[in-house]
Amino acid sequence: MVEHLRYHITIDASPEKIWNILWSPDTYTEWTIYFAEGSKIESDWTVGGRALFLDHSGDGLITTILVYIPNHSVIFQYQGLLQGGVEDVSSPEVLEWQGALEQYTLEEVDGKTVLTVELETTEAYQDMMEQAFEHGLKRVKELAEQ
Repeated sequence: MVEHLRYHITIDASPEKIWNILWSPDTYTEWTIYFAEGSKIESDWTVGGRALFLDHSGDGLITTILVYIPNHSVIFQYQGLLQGGVEDVSSPEVLEWQGALEQYTLEEVDGKTVLTVELETTEAYQDMMEQAFEHGLKRVKELAEQ
């Protein structure tokens, strides 16, 4: 069963600054530490292109970018797992959540920016995702408001 999660945080910073904190290699590792230590993202940042969400060992999620509007929104669609350099896009575990979406949107409201994250996950990962996003988005806010 797919669970739909949604998070909002209001940040006293511009969408451009928050976007850079979300996706720049130096700061991405800081706010995503709550998902996996040494997290990084590898992507060409093009619609239809791939984005790999990787841990310190190079294992992680394979996604496709469905929407990419810099400083405003990006939508990733989960395709599979990368483990030990091997792509898995067809195991029963992957098929359970393949096609799920993860969306980030930035909107200016009254001189501040509202960051909204919406995602689909399985019940097995719901608690981990909730805790990681709660802490991770607070860290994005801290970094942006410095």
